[in-house]
Amino acid sequence: MKKVLVISYTSLISSTPNGRTMQSLLQNIPAENISLFCCYGVPDKGNCASCYKVSNKDAVNSLFKANCAGGVIDACVDHDPGEELKKDQRNGPRKAWKYVAKELIWLLGRWKNKKFKSWLHEQNADCVVYMYGDQASLQNLAVYASKELNIPLVVYSCEDYCLKDYNYLDRKKASIWFWIYQKLSLAATRRLFRQAAGLITNSDKLGEELAEKYGISNVSTVMMASQMEFIRNGEVRSTEDTTITYLGALGTARIQALTEIGDALQKIDSRLKLDIYGRTTDALKEQLESCPGIRYHGFVSYEKVQQVMRSSSLLIEAINNDPYVVKNKRYGFSTKYADCFACGTPLLVYAPAGIIETAFALEHNCAFVATSVDALEQTLRTALFDQDARNRQLDAAKKVTDMYFNKEKNIQTVASMLSGAVSKK
Repeated sequence: MKKVLVISYTSLISSTPNGRTMQSLLQNIPAENISLFCCYGVPDKGNCASCYKVSNKDAVNSLFKANCAGGVIDACVDHDPGEELKKDQRNGPRKAWKYVAKELIWLLGRWKNKKFKSWLHEQNADCVVYMYGDQASLQNLAVYASKELNIPLVVYSCEDYCLKDYNYLDRKKASIWFWIYQKLSLAATRRLFRQAAGLITNSDKLGEELAEKYGISNVSTVMMASQMEFIRNGEVRSTEDTTITYLGALGTARIQALTEIGDALQKIDSRLKLDIYGRTTDALKEQLESCPGIRYHGFVSYEKVQQVMRSSSLLIEAINNDPYVVKNKRYGFSTKYADCFACGTPLLVYAPAGIIETAFALEHNCAFVATSVDALEQTLRTALFDQDARNRQLDAAKKVTDMYFNKEKNIQTVASMLSGAVSKK
């Protein structure tokens, strides 16, 4: 089995979507063959042999003192994921000038010091695996590691930052700061794909667009596999026993959609509530809790997420029906999709028609779908109380799980990509 050096902004941690995605991607590689460089969070116990972490705060400190630039953390002990994530949490709204400042800090900081370079060589990696993001410094690090160690680079991407032609950071029409940040990011992306021996994406469409734009010939698709066993949970329940659940990200792109679902449930029956689990800001939490049809429960562990999925009557995926959200989320395939289909509980997708999540659900008839607020109430009634419709949806969900979110297929695809890249060295 080949040894891999993983470079990812987010650690291999199950309590974050990106961390869980990388865990799934690397699931057949023994932990002793995985080394990790990260900036956010700490790896779950037993996910890698060694972890070198440089947080944004570490990068700032390295401007003044080189030996304050992060270092190796113990990857073989349990950490409190919530506490560790709080330490690294980004403060304040997304502003383009902050992102430019962060890039300058990473460029000028002395974090890529002798200690880091020694650790890099000690890993004896056969391949670099980089989880693509728009941070130029990490893209450059992936290229640097590949060249320094003379090993191939494989990129995994579930994002389309390099395909966006608008200000996706602070949504201003014109911003000199965003222009600078995007120029840095796109230049780094070109270097990244020139160096890459292969590309893995979370959808065929994203892979095709990136391959065409950057001339990449070796492209594979891997959708996140679920570890959950399909246990059918489709029986219609009494209103008192009915639970409707959303679990996951709670940014501004979802709050309006979630409150519309809460309002629609109240129209059906005042006893129906949308139970929401996830981490959010105080302002958005207040907005959720002001809706009579919503119960907000806060952040829970991934183990608790799985329990809630199995005990719910209906699972929800929701994205605001907003023109900006549509173009910003067009390749945004939620990491929880695999678990939603695999767990055996019906899923309702309330999202715009122009994004990949909605298109996938409609194409395969594997979820109840509402693309407008006008259709939402009736779709919820069907999803909750139509036994035949729930059975059909679960039959299709089981089918797509076997076809697209299959663990063994994913393992084979990733293994083939990595071994092929190494053999061509």
